[in-house]
Amino acid sequence: MENTFPKVRKIFFEVTNRCNLSCRFCPIRVSRRKKEDMDFDLFKKGIDEISDEGIVDTVGFHVLGEPLMYPRIFDAVAYAAEAGLKTELHTNGVLLNHERIARLSEAGLSDIVISLQFAGEEGHALCRGALPLEAYYQRVLESAGAFRRKGVDVTVCYMNTASKRFFTLDGADMKGWDQSPADEAARRVLRDLTEVVDGLAEEDDIMAVLRKVNPLQPVNVRIDPKTVLFMQPFADWGNAFTGKKVFPARIGTCEYGLKNIGVLSSGEVTICCADYDGHTSLGNLRQGSFREFLGSEQVRGIERGFRHFILEEPWCRRCLGAGSPAGAFLKGLLSIYLFSIHGFKPSGEIREITLKQREAVML
Repeated sequence: MENTFPKVRKIFFEVTNRCNLSCRFCPIRVSRRKKEDMDFDLFKKGIDEISDEGIVDTVGFHVLGEPLMYPRIFDAVAYAAEAGLKTELHTNGVLLNHERIARLSEAGLSDIVISLQFAGEEGHALCRGALPLEAYYQRVLESAGAFRRKGVDVTVCYMNTASKRFFTLDGADMKGWDQSPADEAARRVLRDLTEVVDGLAEEDDIMAVLRKVNPLQPVNVRIDPKTVLFMQPFADWGNAFTGKKVFPARIGTCEYGLKNIGVLSSGEVTICCADYDGHTSLGNLRQGSFREFLGSEQVRGIERGFRHFILEEPWCRRCLGAGSPAGAFLKGLLSIYLFSIHGFKPSGEIREITLKQREAVML
């Protein structure tokens, strides 16, 4: 049967919404869902349909929570890989060690994405992590090198906070958290990550690459064929960090919705992996199927609305909303410009800059 639903790029399974950190940029602090692990049989049901129907070729372990806290994470990666799917696991890196790296690699993990919580001593303390900042940082670097040696593609995410001025953040502690591609921390991360994967780059080359990074756009800095530093602009998860009134946007479009589908730990299927509490639920995977949900009239209406710059879902209106009607109108116009006119595809191909490498001199 021919597919009649939107072209989905990835489906993200939130195998658990429990986490060992409490990061300032993550809405786990405001999520109202109970903490739970996904039933493994439910996970297998989803993987079986994705594989049998050819819905996507890549599944991710992501939304809220730390996937390495899921009791059957190695089984889950192996099950998806054995079904012929690429697997992408997002982690904060705290729980990575030699044993877990080996088991994930043996299970068939395709890509590891390590979100580096590198925000200074004070910011790190607010994350409530068990590891001191420097020990945590070294663990991330060592893990990146170990995964690469095992043939797993590695992405290390560095949060760029230059964009936070565009959001209302009264409900989040963002004071003093300032990171940009131009600061010393970014240079250190790129320099150290290059060294740990046996690369060789001059300081001038590192500076030249970082000067090319637009602080308001996501950029991949390619270190080698298997290693990337992702410069990730801060975003507010749809006004998640404000207690003030949000005026909903009435016009706008989106390149996230219906492209990266989320499956929450409860089984709720959402139109966007940034929908952390299931506000855009299409139904529960326990009672339905991806084909049923993605072919529904609800999805057709959302897709039609995006094409005509109308936001059908209330949560999409809030996501593009602002603290004033004028602000919401401007954000809606900006989304039309970025996604439709400018052609910005954040859930597709990310702009890439390659770091120039130098050949080692043999003495």
